[in-house]
Amino acid sequence: MSTASQLSLNSTITVEGYAAATHNVADANGFKINLTKVQPVVKGVPQGDYPAVGMVLGNGQVRIRATIDSKDSEYGFDEVWIYDGNSDVVFCKVKRSDGGILDYVSPYKSSVINYTIRFTTLPAGTVTIVADSGQSLALAALDAHIENEQPHPNAPYAQYDTVGINANLLTNGGMDIWQENTNFNIAKLTLPYTADCYVVHGGRANDTGGINVVMARWPASPSHNGAAVRGIDDALPRGVDRFMACYRGGAGLVSIQNRSLQNYYTYAGRRVVFSLYARIAGYNGQAFNVTEHLPEEGPTLPCVLGVQRVVSSTGTGSVSKNAEITPYWKRIYVVLDIPAPDEGNNPLTIPKERSYAEMFFQVQSAASIEVHTTAWKVEDCVYPHDFPIERIKPSPWLPKPFSIELMECQRYYCKSYPTYVPVGTPYPDQFQASGFKRTLNDINDQMINTTSTQFPIEMISKPAITIYNTVTGAVNNACLVSSAATPNYNVAGMEWGTKGIHSIAFTGYNSNVALEYHYAANARL
Repeated sequence: MSTASQLSLNSTITVEGYAAATHNVADANGFKINLTKVQPVVKGVPQGDYPAVGMVLGNGQVRIRATIDSKDSEYGFDEVWIYDGNSDVVFCKVKRSDGGILDYVSPYKSSVINYTIRFTTLPAGTVTIVADSGQSLALAALDAHIENEQPHPNAPYAQYDTVGINANLLTNGGMDIWQENTNFNIAKLTLPYTADCYVVHGGRANDTGGINVVMARWPASPSHNGAAVRGIDDALPRGVDRFMACYRGGAGLVSIQNRSLQNYYTYAGRRVVFSLYARIAGYNGQAFNVTEHLPEEGPTLPCVLGVQRVVSSTGTGSVSKNAEITPYWKRIYVVLDIPAPDEGNNPLTIPKERSYAEMFFQVQSAASIEVHTTAWKVEDCVYPHDFPIERIKPSPWLPKPFSIELMECQRYYCKSYPTYVPVGTPYPDQFQASGFKRTLNDINDQMINTTSTQFPIEMISKPAITIYNTVTGAVNNACLVSSAATPNYNVAGMEWGTKGIHSIAFTGYNSNVALEYHYAANARL
């Protein structure tokens, strides 16, 4: 009889195990039992073989470790059978002292067992095990749930292990912030910003047409409603309010990039987990957004998720992985090692703070297509590099507060308009500045504002500034505070930096006046 280190667990050597310990031929080190695999057991029925590793601790103690998973179903196991590899018999059985469930596994949740067993009825030096790689120390935090005597009754909701030490390294992952506009018609061979920190490629020269990008608001896509009625796992996570809808009227590429992993050298050489939610909303003229139900069968299209490092004006180096999307909202993810700096072949040719790693998502379509996507996330991976990459999953989506997300976006782009009022819109309310006076200084008898404009947050670098007339929306133009369209005053000069606009000079005045205008400041990567 032997006792596991957890007070709630007992292990028993089987009759066959005792026979093996007695009759097996000892190896060169004197060991007769070599623990090689485990089986999770449900009411006496084994559920599969899983390799075991561990460590001989001395004094008859052995640590054994194995990861149990299930690709097809969810179940709770009440025993673990441990095998001797020399005789291929069950050497011992581990179960809870109260006979309860040890743990649950499902297609979304694995179980890591980590037992220290002392064999008190066998001579020391009888039992050995294949040594592990040391990863058990790095993964000790993931074994905490085994110490709990209570099983995991809410296992269906514990779908992902936590792998990140940062909630989300990306800015605007939930696509809540669209400062410049909420609708874009993107021509081929162009790559403009759409939602803050996201650029969308209009397509290659031989693609059909361009792309229309729209900010959609949940639940504008009703696919979830129909899926829920039919019991299909099609739900976006809580906290998702907006998503991006990309429509291409013909065959070609849909490519979306997020450029907010600023200062590439901060992330270079790291392993990260990149995840997003996406779906096919329409394909070849057929829409897949019927409220009551979605088709039983729909298209499945390959997609590519990846990361590219940008350390020069042209960009260098990328890694990517393949996945697929369907008409249902699904989370897809990849685990990527961000390429390390290559100063020999690709030296840094732009300021370090302007280097970045961009995450991209691409779908190649042979027909017209509409793609929806949201909840982009990048997180640091705390697993050691020798941990099997296929066992790493993203942690649950957690939205950031809107105010924090907006502030992060404003480091790259900010404006005086309200968040969802497109720049250039005639908008005489909430204008930016007033208090201009005539001056006879060295700016040649022009008008200059007497108060500076402070940006909401210090920007990552000195931005490009565009001034808009509040009444007409005309570029580099201001008007009277009275909100009259005329007369208007053109920008003649400006002084500004990363924290704000210090002064603006205008022409076209004829007396001391007060002017109003809107601004947009662009320091995007």
